[in-house]
Amino acid sequence: MKNFIKPIMALKTKSGYSIFSILIVAVFSIWGITDALKAEITYAADGKTEVIKSSNETVGELLTDLDIEITKEDHLSHSFDETIEDGMKIEHITAKEVTLIIDGEKTTYQTTADNIESFFEEENLEFIDEDDLSHLPSSKIEEGLVINVTKAFQVSIDYAGEEQKVWTTGGTVEEILAENKLEPKKADKLVPSSQTKITDEAEIKVTEVETKNITEEETIDYKTEKKKDSELKKGKEKLIQEGQTGSVEKTYKIVYENGKEVKRTETDKKVLEKPKSEIIAIGTKVNQPTTKSTKAPSGGQTKTMEATAYTAECYGCSGVTATGIDLNKNRHKKVIAVDPNVIPLGSRVWVSGYGEAIAGDTGGDIKGNRIDLHFPNKSAAFDYGRRSVTVKVLN
Repeated sequence: MKNFIKPIMALKTKSGYSIFSILIVAVFSIWGITDALKAEITYAADGKTEVIKSSNETVGELLTDLDIEITKEDHLSHSFDETIEDGMKIEHITAKEVTLIIDGEKTTYQTTADNIESFFEEENLEFIDEDDLSHLPSSKIEEGLVINVTKAFQVSIDYAGEEQKVWTTGGTVEEILAENKLEPKKADKLVPSSQTKITDEAEIKVTEVETKNITEEETIDYKTEKKKDSELKKGKEKLIQEGQTGSVEKTYKIVYENGKEVKRTETDKKVLEKPKSEIIAIGTKVNQPTTKSTKAPSGGQTKTMEATAYTAECYGCSGVTATGIDLNKNRHKKVIAVDPNVIPLGSRVWVSGYGEAIAGDTGGDIKGNRIDLHFPNKSAAFDYGRRSVTVKVLN
């Protein structure tokens, strides 16, 4: 413009000034017409609004002239190739960088969302109420915002036998129980221990432990004493004194787990009444077997022999002698077992203290000067025992 005006200003004549004036008016008229032909556009960006007059044909050309850079993450209300129109309002929202850290895993986003809730919806991110978010969903998005999310998981708690599932974002056993208003006592058992860090799918078990001291009265059983009585027939019993129970007061320390007794320890004992023993007399008196104690018959060979006793009642015995005498049918039959080489079988004999008998049996241990005397029962045989006797063979 200066180059254009300078030669005109060189004109010093009156006519020269007139020409200059005409040119000035013409120039400004052209400017006014050109300005009037420009479109008026409202440009709104990140909360700020500016009115612009432009003769550009497209939105792209306008933004280029204004030196405005648009990224693919930005929001622009019109496309670049859209024709400029008078009164057009162009909205431009610049994308902001947001860092989202979920359980330590970091992801960076570019977003034009106004708040965190809209950002989550935009990115199809869903969280539950139990998740721990560092910001409220209504918080505005600022450039460089960092959002930390710790996702909740379920933990199984068995508290005194009652099971429940709870949501948590982690912590120690002690912290998770406190979150759920569960307060174990010092004596209670915790598995795992109170300071153990809990992870997903963990199980916590609390066993309630209670200790009580109780006093109980208990019965003391009486004992039974058996005493031998030589005046009472063998095999007989007689009650001499009735037994009587006593009583004792005992104090126990009892441990309960979840209401059930698991351990009992006696801590004190006081006898209130002593028991009285039952006394039973056991007969030992044995009736001696009846034997003929007459003098030895005259005549016959006399021997001094060792005598023992036996009975047909013995286990495994047939009861029939070597000579065929059935002692089961005649328990009181006087029969002796002999060594046939010393006393012939079938001989009639006399034994001191036993009387006359038949040498009608033998025995594996009956050798030489030994004989075995038959008695009607075991008791009589046992009572006879072993003796030295005089034996006379009568025929």
